[in-house]
Amino acid sequence: MPRISEITVDSNAKTITITASGANSISWVGPGTSAVASGATLNFSKYTKPFVRAVLDGSSGDSFTQPFGFVQK
Repeated sequence: MPRISEITVDSNAKTITITASGANSISWVGPGTSAVASGATLNFSKYTKPFVRAVLDGSSGDSFTQPFGFVQK
């Protein structure tokens, strides 16, 4: 099962980066179940949905984050 060791949010670069061990892949999922991006870093500069969460796929199970919410200006 993937183990998350760090989550970094850079509001200037508009990125969220996950550092984890045991993850075969990382998907970023918006409302519903559709993946909006993949990889350890999500660039949310043009993301318009109210939230996103990460799904880390591992060989012996998956790990999930709580949602990251966005305020639209």
